[in-house]
Amino acid sequence: DLKLDRDDPTTLPARGGGGEKDGQWYDVQTKFDLAKAYQEMGDRDGAKEILREVVKEGDAEQKAQATKLLESLG
Repeated sequence: DLKLDRDDPTTLPARGGGGEKDGQWYDVQTKFDLAKAYQEMGDRDGAKEILREVVKEGDAEQKAQATKLLESLG
């Protein structure tokens, strides 16, 4: 029998989806949205700076989108 001890995380069932990644994804997505807002306001340098952070921190799709937007900003 498997005994579940709430005080011992090694006995708890594994959770799917990686909750920490979800939080990280949302943080990076917020940065990406902020960079787009900077671009719309005409602050290309501010947008580029934030997009570089997205490239460092994002998942593969976020990195690809940020790189594409960086290239379009010149």
